[in-house]
Amino acid sequence: MSRFVLWNKLVRVFSPALVLTVLIASQSYGAWPGGDAALQLETAPIADLRAAAEGCEESERPVIGFTSNRDGLTSWPGQYIQLSWNIKGEGGLDWTHPVYLRLGETVDPGKPVGETVTPLWTRSLKASLMREGLQKYYLVTRCGVAGVNVGLVPRPVITNSPATIFKGDVITIRGRNFMEYAPEYLLRVIVAEAGMDHTIKVLEWSEGEIRALATFDTEYGRHDLVVDIGLNSAMHRRSDGKAITVVKRDIFPPVMITSAVNGVFSGMKIHLNTFGPSPDGSWFEAEDSYIEPSTGMALVGEKRVTLDIPEYNFTPHVSEGAGDDAIKGPLYYINDINMYIAQVLTSGDKFTMTFFFEDLHDEFVGRAANPDAALPPPIQLDNLRVEFSFILAQMDGLVAPEFISIETKGDFRGTGSYCDYGEVDICKLLYVQYEEDILRGLTEKITAMLGSETGKKAFARALATWLRTQGIGEVTGVGFTDGSVFIDHIPR
Repeated sequence: MSRFVLWNKLVRVFSPALVLTVLIASQSYGAWPGGDAALQLETAPIADLRAAAEGCEESERPVIGFTSNRDGLTSWPGQYIQLSWNIKGEGGLDWTHPVYLRLGETVDPGKPVGETVTPLWTRSLKASLMREGLQKYYLVTRCGVAGVNVGLVPRPVITNSPATIFKGDVITIRGRNFMEYAPEYLLRVIVAEAGMDHTIKVLEWSEGEIRALATFDTEYGRHDLVVDIGLNSAMHRRSDGKAITVVKRDIFPPVMITSAVNGVFSGMKIHLNTFGPSPDGSWFEAEDSYIEPSTGMALVGEKRVTLDIPEYNFTPHVSEGAGDDAIKGPLYYINDINMYIAQVLTSGDKFTMTFFFEDLHDEFVGRAANPDAALPPPIQLDNLRVEFSFILAQMDGLVAPEFISIETKGDFRGTGSYCDYGEVDICKLLYVQYEEDILRGLTEKITAMLGSETGKKAFARALATWLRTQGIGEVTGVGFTDGSVFIDHIPR
């Protein structure tokens, strides 16, 4: 007749993915051959000890009762786990051989080995001091091994959750170790606000997904989203916080934004001029072409950008030996071109800013290099304008432009015989300079000024005054919706 006893117990184990039913058998596993000196009870792998115990005589096998008052992943911080054991020898006699209590299947090098315990005893384990997850304790003795599974309920882990929400949003939180819903459990979703925890309403709860309602009493601002599970407020497991921002959305008609942006650029100056005359008798006025942003949008360390526009000398090719009497010139200059208005309009889901220039006189004027030569024809430049398209974006908690395109346009007037000056086609030569210095030069300079990080920040700072008047706090998002501009922000 066999001399070992089975202690069978069904244990409910919570795992991240599913719930398992585990059969724990507290029993003797046969006999350990005492002559095998290579196996040390306190250090040998449990599997080796079980295998070696198969060689023990039946009369040498102990009767082991090993139980736990909380089995599997059922223990919470604040609770204690009670391990109880009773080991008897043949005929119910006291067991006189060494007994070791061990944790885990193996003993890693440098780790604590099994400790000697008495054959009849109990041991209390504080759940909060245990490492997370399922652990197995073993009783190891001559010709017998028994084990029980115990463990601290794992903390919930949020793997996916919204970063930004509005009051009234239904949010979905995904992760693991949320536990299946049961009425006896404390299952909460918390928006951890400054100095307090705000519990929001749970709509659905499962092991890997939670749906909850951000109620209207949730505070605006930057918070942490937390999943909390437990038996009560003292015995629970709490996830790490995931950053979540509760924001307000304000809707504005595009005309309000265009008006505000117009205000930012209303004081901007663009002046193009190379025509003197200077006191020294030259008609060339150097460094008199510039872009100057409005006061409210002054760039850091740079209030004026100079455009390098040269004097245009269109001396024709002369044959060798022609001497000093050869025709020289003509010389051409840009004549006092000024921006007079900046205008912003909406087009679909973007804005278009246009800088318009005056059409008051001849924009290109010529002078003859030879005193007795005829005056070169003036050339007009009509409808000169700079157009750049942009969308609005969030930048450092403010509203800044994100440029899409920029282009300088203008109608260059001058064709046919009107352009002839001796052997020189003035319009053809001047048009090349116009494209290079006016069209491309303005485009590059304005792009460098307004499209740079410095320019965007200057724009954002200038628009900040308007945002404050609208009660807009830290901006988290901006864009178009249903033909209107939305600004998401944390209110002041």
